[in-house]
Parts: sequence; structure tokens; C-alpha cells
Amino acid sequence: MVSTPPNDTDLIKRTAVEYVVLLGPNDGSKPTLDDRVDTLQLESIKRSRGSDRVDAIVCTYDLSKTGRLIDTTTPTGHNRILEVRAYDPEGYLTIVKAWGVVTQQSQAITENNEYVTLIARQEEWLFGEPIYHFKQWNTEDPIHADIVFQPIIDDVTENNRAEPTQASQSDPPVFSFIDPESVRTADAEAFQEATAVRWTLAEAVFYLFQHVGSNDYYEFPTIADLRETFDDDLKLSDIRIPMGTPLPEALDLLVNPYGYFWYVRSEINLLDETLHFIEFAKRGSGDTVSVYMNRPGETINNLLTNLDEYRATFNIGDLANRIIAVTSPIELEATFELYKGWSEDDDDLDLHQLEKGGDGSLFESKRDVGRKWMLNEARDHDSLRADIDGDGAQELAIQLGLDDSEVDNFKRRKFKECFSKNPDGESNGVVVEWLNEDLADDENPDGKWERVEWPFSVLEKECGIYFEGSTPPDGLWSLVNEDPTKARVRVTAVVEGDKRRVVEVDRTNTSPNAADLTLFMDLSAQYHWRVISLLGTIPESNQIQPSIMKDKLLHENNDTDDETDLQAFSEKVVAIEDVTLLSCSLTLEGVDHPEYELGKLIDQVNGRNLDLNAKNPDQSGKRLPQIIGINEFYNEEQRTELLLESFKEEQPKSEIK
Repeated sequence: MVSTPPNDTDLIKRTAVEYVVLLGPNDGSKPTLDDRVDTLQLESIKRSRGSDRVDAIVCTYDLSKTGRLIDTTTPTGHNRILEVRAYDPEGYLTIVKAWGVVTQQSQAITENNEYVTLIARQEEWLFGEPIYHFKQWNTEDPIHADIVFQPIIDDVTENNRAEPTQASQSDPPVFSFIDPESVRTADAEAFQEATAVRWTLAEAVFYLFQHVGSNDYYEFPTIADLRETFDDDLKLSDIRIPMGTPLPEALDLLVNPYGYFWYVRSEINLLDETLHFIEFAKRGSGDTVSVYMNRPGETINNLLTNLDEYRATFNIGDLANRIIAVTSPIELEATFELYKGWSEDDDDLDLHQLEKGGDGSLFESKRDVGRKWMLNEARDHDSLRADIDGDGAQELAIQLGLDDSEVDNFKRRKFKECFSKNPDGESNGVVVEWLNEDLADDENPDGKWERVEWPFSVLEKECGIYFEGSTPPDGLWSLVNEDPTKARVRVTAVVEGDKRRVVEVDRTNTSPNAADLTLFMDLSAQYHWRVISLLGTIPESNQIQPSIMKDKLLHENNDTDDETDLQAFSEKVVAIEDVTLLSCSLTLEGVDHPEYELGKLIDQVNGRNLDLNAKNPDQSGKRLPQIIGINEFYNEEQRTELLLESFKEEQPKSEIK
């Protein structure tokens, strides 16, 4: 069994850090060097990133100087800032270790002791008021509602930052929101004197700071700083800040999904003023530093060793090295000619007999006559009429991507709105037409297709429509009475199938785990299979024809086959997921470690040559643990605990469309 060599640390000792505690006045202003107190003993300092863990200072009163715990009351109007400073190598108090507002006091009297503990924290209200409204373009009063950057409307991510037609000269820029529904046309943009453009992440973050405004405690970053930090190519989509959200939490909601976090950095300026800057860092990216520990058998030298405790766990069981991903089910937009949904025995009835609620009406027993038109995609109605066949069902099965061996997979479906778009960018809906013989000409001797003006509804349980008027459409019913073959109705709509595009990415030989660990991803919201061109030869039966909206002037087909894009996306995901998961904790001797700051990466335990890269040597790149918290302890031997997180890289974002 390996034994630990004696730690001969008497030769070289780490000098304890000297500090002072400053306690500001009751008006909440920042303390100065004149506000130092010797009655508070520093116990610990905790610093972290984001709003999950609040930066905090813990001190205890030296009761030998303040007296016993007697004659106390709850405070009134208490608002005091506590700040801890340390001496720099030149002997000046220029190092800000931590600060916060005193908000908690604990008192205790035990059999052997009595003590009072103060806790000072960077509370969320120091950052300003909660965010409960926003500025909208061309409105004087703020809008009290959730903030949404790049909202999703009708399954499309919409731009909603107002860009004035006349460029603004304000510096810094003043950003505001604009409702996408208020600038849908050129006329509307001209009236608003603005267009809707995309929010970049830098602009969205700057808007939050701009919205809160300056305060007495923090220095907010400039738009130039933010643009230098954040990737302009990141696509925001439906980022919601609920009403009443404090700024720290709002920043988390905005930047965390895109692989960033924020923290507070403090410094002393030339006027001996303490400034607190809000900084941003990218998860898994930053400057790299090492920790140090002598090799076994070497004489311990505190100049070459700073690591007191090291713990690490490498996990290859929770990774994913194989991907299966699917699109949304196939959607076919086409024009479908429908069958009559009643018995041919009723073709001779007159409109009066089919009127809802009329005298002598047969409506209650003949509800579908003249009204129901259907595709018969499940072969439910083969025996209803002599002119109903299985052509529509078989053609639909083929068009929905089924193999020849599967064309008997008939089932009920339903019509959905077209995915093709009209000139206003909206769905063409469900289009119902009838063949009007009064419009016949030399090129169209049987008549022309014309949109119906009769009220109708789309059937919920099968592909079809139902005319809702008090009587069946008179023009159509006259044709039925005269010659049923002349009465024709067709629908242009979408039918959803069962098949999806399925992509796979197989495990590579460089994976840390030799077994297949499969991650399944249902990406129906992001990747689609929308068909507007019929598969194969257009059927001779004419039951299903290409959509009448296909390639129509000023319209958009909006068809897509995202299989290739899904494959590329899945390959990016497996490169991120196929990595050892590393959890690590490091405890350093002393509290004088300015080289270890939030956001920095730890690459190794130098001296022991312990590599902290979560990727193995056969994999490209590095995945290093990142410092996300620093805890300093002062009450006994001074020591520093580094809180590390081995971030998975953010999976690439796919815009919902």
C-alpha cells in the first residue's frame, strides 16, 4: 500500500494573508478606509457565478472587544455595506476580497460560549428593481408583460427589435421592442417608421442593463464590451423574461442557454474607490492555469506546491457515443378530389327535404347527404356508393412515403392547413373548390374550379369537409340531381403521415466507452419533412394532384427535407456528448491565489502530471474543468476551495421553424 511521505513544511511556510474589514455607514453608501473595524473576525468568503449562489461574507463579533451579548433589539433602517480588503505586495490595501450588504445576524448563547455572526451578501435588490415592463416602439407608456426576445409566432421565430427607419445618433444606442404584428407590410413599416430586426445576444443583454439603469453599486458593461464577448451569429429564439424577474436571474435566463455565465469582479481605482464590474465568460472557455503538488518521494516545498486536497471522478457511463434523431412526420401538401359521403340512393332528394329543421325535413336521418365529402383514405366507405374506389387511399399511402409493400397501411387521417404561405407570409389554410360548369370554355369544357363561398368545416376524424349551411350547397346539389358525376369537390390541404426522416451517427473507435450508448433525439420542432411535389409519377386517377399553391406567384412553397441538416446537427451533438464526465474538487493552501479566478480553466495537477482533460488523447480538442466558485476560509488555517464544473459544451442550437 502506498504511504504518504512526511510533509516537512517547517522549512518553508506560507504566510497568512492580512486583511481589514470595512463597515460602511447606515445610509447604504460604500465604506472607505476610514470605516475599518477591529471588532469583526473574518470567517469565510464565498464567490460564485450567476444568480444560483449569492456571494457572501461571514464574520463573527469579537465579544472580548464589544462586550457580552445583552440589550439587543431588532434593527430599524439598517443598510450597511461590509467590505473586506487585503494588502498588496507593496503593503497597500488595494485588493478587494469581497463585499456585500449586511442582511443576516445570528446570535447564540451556549453552556460554554456565546457569539454573534454577521452575514453580508450581494443581494439581488442591489442590482435594481425587478423587471416587470418593457419599452415598446412608438408607445409612451411601458408595456407591463413578460419580455420575449425573438418570439415564436405560428411556429416561426420572429424578429422584434425596433430598427428606426431614420438611423438614431444616440450613443450608447437605445433599444426597444416592436410587435412583429405591427410591421407585417411595407405600409405598416412606413407608418411605424421602423422595421423589426433580429436581437443579437449582446443587444438583448445590453437592453436589460439599459432597462434597469445605473445604480450605486455596479458598473454595467458597454454595448462594445458585450459585442466583443458574445457571438453575433447566435440565434435567439423565444427567450422569455417573466414579469417581476430580478436582473441577476434575468441575465441567467438570457445567457445560460447559449453557453455563457456572469460574475462580479471588484477592483480599486486610482481614487481608492471600490468598483464592481459585471463580467461575462463562456462556459468551458478561458485562460488556462494549473495547480501544483510534489511527486511522491520528493521533499515537500511550499514554493512548488499549493494543492492541499485533490479529488476527481471520471465517469464514462453517462456519455452518449451514438445518436438516433428524427424529424417531424412527413407532411404532404396536395390537392385532393373528394368522394361524396352519402348513398347514391339519396341523390334524387330535393333541397327542401334536406333543410335543417324544415317541415317534412329528412335532415336528422340524412345528415351527411349533400354535405359530407371525403377522401376515403381508410377504405371505410368502399360500399357506400358505386363510384367510390380505393384510388384515393392507395395514392395517399404512396405519397406519404410508404414502400410498395406497405401500401395497405390505410388509416384515418385529417386535413390540416397548408404549409405553403400567401404573400402576407401566412398559411394558405384549407382551400375548398367546386367545379363550376357555368365557367366552361374551350380549354375547360367541363367548367372551372372555383373557391366555394358556402360555409364548411374540416372533419376531425377523417380526411374530408362538411358543408354547414341550412341546406346543402344549391349549385352542387343541382348538379347531383342532374348528373352526380358532374358534382365535384376538391380540397387543397396538408395530410400528415407516419414516416419520418431518421438519421444515425455510429460510435467511433475514439469513444471513451467501447459499448454503444445511444442518445435518441426527437427534433420534430426543428427539423421537418414537408412535401409539395408528388412522389413519383402523378397518378392517372387524378384523385391526388400537386397542390394548386405550388409555385404560385408571390406565394412561398415552404417545403423542406431537413434530413441532411439533421445529419450534420447530430454529428455535432455526438462530438459534444461523447466525452468523459469529470467532477473535481481542489483545496489550496492559503487564500493568496489571484491566479485562480472565476471562469479560468484548470488543465492539470502539475508535479503529479494528473491530466484534467475530459477528452482522451485520441479525441480532438480539450474539455477542461472551469472555476465557477471560490470559497476562502480564514477561521483556522487559511485555505481556498475551488469549485469546478466540467461543462459539457452547449449543444448547437436549432431554430424552431
